Amino acid sequence: MKRYFTWPRAVAAAVLLFGLFAWAVPKVTAGMYRDDLQRALENGLGRKVEIGQVRFRIVPTPGFAINDVRIGEDSTIGAEPAAYVDTLVARPSLIALLGGKLAVGSVRLEDNNGSGISLNLTRVDNGPVGVRWNFTMLAAKATGVGGLGANSKQTTTVGSFPAIHMSGGRINFKFGDTKSIYYLLDTDVDLSPSSIPNGPLKIRVGGQPARTDRSSHGFGSFVAKGQWNPSDHSLELDVKLEKSELSDVMSLFDNGGSKLLGNVWGDAHLAGPMSKIGITGRLNVSDLHGWNQLPPGGNVWPFNIGGTLDVPDQRMELQATGAGKQSPIGVNYRVTDYLGRPRWAATVSLDGVPVAPLSGIARNLGIAIPPDLILDGTAQGTVGYSTSGSSTDHPGMDGQIRVSNATLAAQGAPPLKINRADIAFIGSSVVLSPTSIVNDAGESAAIDGNYDTASGEMKLSLTSSGMSIASLRRQVSVAGAPLIGLATAGVWSGSLRYANSGGWTGDIHLKDTDIPFEAFAQPIHVVEADATIDDAGAVLKKISLTVGNIAATGEYRYETGAAHPHRFRISLPATDAADLEAMLTPALRRAGLLVYAFNFGRVPEPGWLTNMRAEGVIQAAALTVAGMPLKNLRTNVAWDGTDVTLSGLTARVADAPFNGSAVIHLAGRQPRYELTGTLANFPWQGGTLTAVAALKTSGIGADLLSNLRADGSFTGRKLEIGTVSPWDSVEGKFDFAIANATPRLRLSSLTVQSAGTKWTGAAETQESGQTVVKIADGARHMEASGALLRGEALKPVQ
Repeated sequence: MKRYFTWPRAVAAAVLLFGLFAWAVPKVTAGMYRDDLQRALENGLGRKVEIGQVRFRIVPTPGFAINDVRIGEDSTIGAEPAAYVDTLVARPSLIALLGGKLAVGSVRLEDNNGSGISLNLTRVDNGPVGVRWNFTMLAAKATGVGGLGANSKQTTTVGSFPAIHMSGGRINFKFGDTKSIYYLLDTDVDLSPSSIPNGPLKIRVGGQPARTDRSSHGFGSFVAKGQWNPSDHSLELDVKLEKSELSDVMSLFDNGGSKLLGNVWGDAHLAGPMSKIGITGRLNVSDLHGWNQLPPGGNVWPFNIGGTLDVPDQRMELQATGAGKQSPIGVNYRVTDYLGRPRWAATVSLDGVPVAPLSGIARNLGIAIPPDLILDGTAQGTVGYSTSGSSTDHPGMDGQIRVSNATLAAQGAPPLKINRADIAFIGSSVVLSPTSIVNDAGESAAIDGNYDTASGEMKLSLTSSGMSIASLRRQVSVAGAPLIGLATAGVWSGSLRYANSGGWTGDIHLKDTDIPFEAFAQPIHVVEADATIDDAGAVLKKISLTVGNIAATGEYRYETGAAHPHRFRISLPATDAADLEAMLTPALRRAGLLVYAFNFGRVPEPGWLTNMRAEGVIQAAALTVAGMPLKNLRTNVAWDGTDVTLSGLTARVADAPFNGSAVIHLAGRQPRYELTGTLANFPWQGGTLTAVAALKTSGIGADLLSNLRADGSFTGRKLEIGTVSPWDSVEGKFDFAIANATPRLRLSSLTVQSAGTKWTGAAETQESGQTVVKIADGARHMEASGALLRGEALKPVQ
């Protein structure tokens, strides 16, 4: 026998019937019960309610789906509706239905069409009547102890107020007819009334505080659970602040926004009447860092918090102490009118707080403190910080902190001791009173400063009657102090002043000071110098210095913004060119064979050389070049990157004046030299020579001679060179070079006047080193040879 009933067929038929029922019921019931539901909602909420289309639905939850709902406000509060709801799903009360009445047991506020859910939490000040919130009136209605309005004598029935559930809505805060800039975004709300008179109203709220004048995002996230007790008008609430970005939470009440980043989270318990709700809880802060820094990780700062909240007067007072048996830090925080124009104040009390962690916090905030710089000691005092509530007024400060028994240490430098430092907070200024810094030798410097938080202006003063630079160099290098920050050893005295609007200024004296310079193989040792620093640059006068075996005196000036910011005037005593070359080795010879090979013949140019822009004057009493002394040397120097130009070059060679110019090219592996000039009346062979020459060479040391090339013209007078008669005059052109370690001289266009006879010819140095001269007067021919380059006389060739 064929079976028509099976379980799969039965289930399929049931599902089909349920689907048809779920589809058909809303169609059939559209418009039904509309008036009854509107009256039930108004009775339950104690407000006028405007509704749109009404349909009974089966899925996703059974109930009446009501579109476009507006819940009116109490007339004593305002005219704007208390709520705008896209879709309100009302579920009838079963107990009321059994009694033959239609009442709403619960409502769910939904956003099905994208128009959103918006609730207004409104506060009004009714003068003698006092401050009233529409929430307290709604809560009174929910617990069956209030009326519909301020003057209403109507009582309510317990159980008529529905349970309210909202997901993803928005709660606006209003003061009369004016909306606050603060609101709650993405808010979930559950209100569950009690079934007995004066029973508690269960509350659960979760959301994100936000501001209308900022982009649409929340400033942190919280969840609050508890109840409102109508019997004594008290509140019990457990609040949990989810782990949130610290800058968001601080920016909620800070018009300027916060650049301090990190994490903050915690929990609190609130209990008491609305005018004095007690607060206890815990708060944690971690990963403090600046906006341009990476989170450091770890470093959790736990605090215990306590205080009170006055909801009608919008006043909150909190106290925070570090978690532990006896906290050395305490914070008092007070905020008023927190939903309107917040005015807040905080007072921080320190009692023996270690300052060592402050260096790490400062680094996390982006302050350029070297990792090896360590500050310890203890801090004690109180600082207050408050706002006026105006966006144009800068927060003010008041108080003083004393740091005692502090040590400022850095790797490779002896520690500096600070016995006491007083820091005052006045208005927008942070003021450091004159503070003594002492090194291990008992030398001291005094420092004081002022920082204005409103304008960002900072001023600093540093004074000493004599202190080792090494003991302070690492510390002052952080602040970019001129000269002292560059020096590695020595003693300084005088005073320096700093303002971030104009930089460093002051007058100091340097003694036995070493200053590294990239172009020199050894540091510049300043025996003594006076320095003046201003906004235009720096001037060093009365300089006495040494570099290796070279001693010098002179002046130096640095001119900010000049084409050649480095300007100098240097005087040298008797000096050997070999010592100068050794001093300038980093500039003259910058690459070894391997570097040269791996860069395919190109030599990397260091940044200091590429950026070098200097000009000045160098003079030397005597400069010995390859055994030849040049006396009274003077030249103008212009150093532009890889080219050094010497102009106005003058000297005396064996009492003969030399005038010329030169260029030194530093772009290659070895330096290249180009020199042009005139040597006049040089004494030689009983007479004088005058030569105009162009000289080229390259390399360093012995290579300078082996690579030498020169050419030019010459004239001579009264030369006794070993011929029959002295040469009354001689002129011609010359080429000079060194080949196979032998100097080669070639004379062309040679013209000799001797004993009234004019001779012409040429001369050339042979491999033997002998210079052969061949001249003729038209009828006679003369040939002679001799080591002229070694000063020997010519001998006739037979």
